[in-house]
Amino acid sequence: MRDPVILAGLLLLVMAGIAGALLLMDAGSEGHVSIGRFSTDREIYQSGEEMEIRVTILSPRRMENLVLKIEGIVDLRGIPRCRIEESVTLNEGSQTFAYRYELPECSVCAGLPPGDYRLNATLSEGERVLSSVGRRIRLE
Repeated sequence: MRDPVILAGLLLLVMAGIAGALLLMDAGSEGHVSIGRFSTDREIYQSGEEMEIRVTILSPRRMENLVLKIEGIVDLRGIPRCRIEESVTLNEGSQTFAYRYELPECSVCAGLPPGDYRLNATLSEGERVLSSVGRRIRLE
């Protein structure tokens, strides 16, 4: 009697996993575009190091004239040290955009003492924000 119950439970887990994966791949059949993943090659950086940034966008259809902006690592004066902005055209499905940002040679001299900093990725169409996500990195 226990075997059918265990088998049914495992079957439900597998079905839920497949449904979740399809939702992530689909980007929403209701026409929503979203940033599915926003990552850097590491979480901890030193002065002068290069950061590799990747943004994966999920789009339900072709979309033109969008702006992808990556901004953050705000210094002591309130100025974002990382500013990347690009006009993008999306095709249906998943697309990954890769960027490089070089940290200042002397982070402390540039107003970036050791600590946690935030990076944000924003996808917009005109003035309307379509999707926005953030992540933290650490400067040592």
